[in-house]
Amino acid sequence: SGKEPLETNEYNLNTLYRVGFEFAHNILKLFWRPKANILSQVNSLVETQFSKYFVIGMQFRYHYLSWADTEAFFACANRIEQELALANNTKPVKWFISSDNQGNLEKIKAAHPDKVIHANGSITHVN
Repeated sequence: SGKEPLETNEYNLNTLYRVGFEFAHNILKLFWRPKANILSQVNSLVETQFSKYFVIGMQFRYHYLSWADTEAFFACANRIEQELALANNTKPVKWFISSDNQGNLEKIKAAHPDKVIHANGSITHVN
């Protein structure tokens, strides 16, 4: 039937994680309210960028990755885009990229100018 058998460990883990993410999402929606200026920026980005496209999000934390790992993410995104085309997706595909390395983000934007959406601001690590 095309579905993964129930007895595989990967299927069971994915099902368990999905429940956790859905629970956390609903709890956060109830209690976590961004400040007005942040909410305004988010809403503007969603309206002008996200709503027009099928968006694939990628976060590159080069603290843990090398530049060579970046290509694996792009291969995965390209595969998703191919599958969307086969499923008759009508929205253009864009990549929302966040990174802890501004230089690498600039390289990605230069290499894929028609694909990349990004937000302004710094991403930092917190100990």
